[in-house]
Amino acid sequence: MPAGGRTRRRRELGQHDLIDAAAVDRLVGAAAVGAGDLVLDVGAGRGPISDALLERGARVLAVELDRDRAAGLARRYEDEPRARVVAGDALRVPLPRQPFAVVANPPFGITTPLLRRVLGRPEVPAVEVHLVLQHQAARRLASPSDPLALTWSPWWELDLGPRIARTAFRPVPPCDARVLSARRRAGPLLPPERASAFAAFVAQHHGRWGAPDRGGRWWARRYRSR
Repeated sequence: MPAGGRTRRRRELGQHDLIDAAAVDRLVGAAAVGAGDLVLDVGAGRGPISDALLERGARVLAVELDRDRAAGLARRYEDEPRARVVAGDALRVPLPRQPFAVVANPPFGITTPLLRRVLGRPEVPAVEVHLVLQHQAARRLASPSDPLALTWSPWWELDLGPRIARTAFRPVPPCDARVLSARRRAGPLLPPERASAFAAFVAQHHGRWGAPDRGGRWWARRYRSR
């Protein structure tokens, strides 16, 4: 794809590079990752988040759709054995088969399908996820009664991380962003093979039973007692 086409594609997907070093530090600081941990950086761009993760001693799988950017990042990391760069679509690239974290500033246009891919399948061995989302999207998903987040709640706990000003990005988006953090529950509320059935149960009954004080534990109990 010509360079102009890739630029338009990034804009269509809502890709906004995080250029503020302090904001990168807050994002990475929200994660409990350290030496030897495997971390997925989606929409790695020119690598500011990958750089910060490598400074912590993590192993990094950097995924970037733009092949020129991915090639540049691969050249920069060619002598770094803890970094691997993949040029491809984060919604199609195979996920790691070993425990991993996700710490990333993905294009805003793919955040929901990316979250569905990682959080919606409990068998995926992710242990924590920290993504930069548009502020209102992050607030909605962190609500205990959001119907989509509820489908993940037997296996994940979601909360809000740092707020990031729109001026920390280029191009500047129309609104501020927020880190959405998801951490794997120490003890799941339902077995992983019930994920699809539980999601269907929430979709069927949320219009009648959805309420701010009815979070994942309430819904898991209701599902088990049906």
